[in-house]
Amino acid sequence: MPAPGCAASPSLVVALIVGLGGLAVWTVLRDPFSEEVVAPCLIRERFGWLCPGCGGLRAFALLVRGDVVGSLAFNPLIVGALVLGPAIWLGGISEGPGGRVAFRFASFAFTALVIYVAIGRNVIE
Repeated sequence: MPAPGCAASPSLVVALIVGLGGLAVWTVLRDPFSEEVVAPCLIRERFGWLCPGCGGLRAFALLVRGDVVGSLAFNPLIVGALVLGPAIWLGGISEGPGGRVAFRFASFAFTALVIYVAIGRNVIE
């Protein structure tokens, strides 16, 4: 039996698809590498560290254009969210031990990725 509240309503799924589609069209029509389009990151300006979202729009734009390696270089969290997000959701709503294992693995992998993006890439670079 799936956990209560895990299943997404059809309207939520449609809203997510429309939102990502709209963002994809926007990144194709506008150049996210232009300083006029992207607001500066306040955390980076103030502390000099990359926040978890730094490079996210550029990473998404490169992913839309098919450049997975370039997208990973800008912000691996975007690719991770697009791959692990559905795995976490599907693992959370599926019945049986296989779904729970997939949910735990994907959740652990996403948490490790968030920690790397938030801390690791600032220390390593």
